[in-house]
Amino acid sequence: MSGSAGGASGPSGSGANLPGGPAAVSAAAQAVHDSAVIVDGCSFFFGGYGELLRASGLTAVNFTVALPMDDSLQAAQRIKEYYAAVRRDPASQIVRTADDIRRCKAEGRFGVIIGCQNSRLIGTDLAWLEVFHTLGLRTLQLTYNERNFVGDGCLEPHDAGLSHFGKRVVRAANDVGLTIDLAHAGVRTTLETIELSEKPCVISHAGVAALVPGARSYSDEVITALAAKGGVFGVTTFPNVNWRGIVGRLPRGPRARHRRRGHRPRRLRLGLRRQDRRLPPVGHRLPLRSIRSLP
Repeated sequence: MSGSAGGASGPSGSGANLPGGPAAVSAAAQAVHDSAVIVDGCSFFFGGYGELLRASGLTAVNFTVALPMDDSLQAAQRIKEYYAAVRRDPASQIVRTADDIRRCKAEGRFGVIIGCQNSRLIGTDLAWLEVFHTLGLRTLQLTYNERNFVGDGCLEPHDAGLSHFGKRVVRAANDVGLTIDLAHAGVRTTLETIELSEKPCVISHAGVAALVPGARSYSDEVITALAAKGGVFGVTTFPNVNWRGIVGRLPRGPRARHRRRGHRPRRLRLGLRRQDRRLPPVGHRLPLRSIRSLP
């Protein structure tokens, strides 16, 4: 998961002022990066397709457009603001289908995927799912740390799983074409959703409990269940998910190696998140070095 994915200034395509710029990346890795369709699974605050974002090579980003505590009207207002931002930026477009992402890659444009990090925006009315899908919403995170009408978040002590209403939400999301995101969900809620959903789910940004235990980290059981049904797990570098009580670099290498040993690499992704200016910005080349051992 990234931080702000705005139009920061910088040399186009060079990364010259960024730590670990092109000199730290092999030609083979750069070729893979340049030819790949690259989607950031979770980010905030689109500020236009600027030089730094262009240099990152991203094809599209799933933005948290509706914030976790937004109700229906607040969420609709934020979606409207994103349409206005895209309208001002001829190099970007709202993504509605997978073909839109491929088209962005082919045409050198940037795809804005409208997402949210809580199902609070629908309240207890399933009809909002179709409404928001019509407005452009494409990813629906079920919970944000705490319990809501759908299920339990990862900070709830009793982990009660999906509610009856939550099961209806999962089925309805499948029907209208929303991708279900289980980041921030409790373990039972996560496993029950993976089992119930007829479509692959994602965990867009999370840690690995086997390496750094914590509420925002997931066990091998969860990651394996997700991958078995075609889902994707996003590896995050967010500090509070990786903290081991030691000052130093985040455990990127061991995390990637652990996943490769136990799970199919094609179902593993980077879900980078930037908490403050000391961490790499969107255009940083770190992901290439982190995944160079994966096929």
